[in-house]
Amino acid sequence: MTTAAIPQDYLVTDDDGRRYTRTCLVGGAVLLGIGAIAQFVPVFLLPVATALILPRWMINLHELLHVYGPEEVHPAIRCLGVSPVPLSLISLSYDEIRTLHFGHHAAPATADDPDAYHICGSWPRVIFNAFTAPEQSSLYWLRTHGLSARLLIGLLLKLLLLALLAGLGGGAFLWFWLCLRLVYGLGDLAFFRLVHHQGGRYGTFSLALPASVTTLGELIVGKIVMQTTLHHSVHHRHPRIAARCLALCQD
Repeated sequence: MTTAAIPQDYLVTDDDGRRYTRTCLVGGAVLLGIGAIAQFVPVFLLPVATALILPRWMINLHELLHVYGPEEVHPAIRCLGVSPVPLSLISLSYDEIRTLHFGHHAAPATADDPDAYHICGSWPRVIFNAFTAPEQSSLYWLRTHGLSARLLIGLLLKLLLLALLAGLGGGAFLWFWLCLRLVYGLGDLAFFRLVHHQGGRYGTFSLALPASVTTLGELIVGKIVMQTTLHHSVHHRHPRIAARCLALCQD
């Protein structure tokens, strides 16, 4: 399907942007609340809540990257970046994530791709890099772009938030935080390695999964996550197509 042939109602709209924003804000508030009272939450509910909510934040943030510039996105989302509960002592904010993501779209799975480090290489290497992506992306940015005043303020605010949640959540917060890191790392592997390396080749691909697996995945992590992953090649060819319509645009 050529760009000219894409129906206008398939393209992302301001309504989509507002919906992505609401989903992030509601999900983020819930995760922050759980982190603050982690010591009072049954232990088995912490990984369940993480698996249900964090992927929805991550994918809606991803969709926002293609809708709003840094000045247009909600200030809380702009500061927090990849997760409402900070995943690391250093993690990037929306501005830097958006720049890196557009760099990924410009040259996916190549030497010029800023995300190549968690796409290319052996499985052990990619797994390690996926689970340390927040730190590695931050260090990459600092090496190549330096530390701006705005980024420094964001880092300090997230560090303060992490310390506050750890203090309120008690010992259970560490378990909650580890669940967040696990879910984030698995999501990173799916959204980068699995859709950019198939059959021994690097590129941008879609995934074919049994209908039952897709349905289960949509129940757990959400329809947008599954559709954007399954039809990733369409997303890369036409990043302005709304996630809700990707399945309709297969060539």
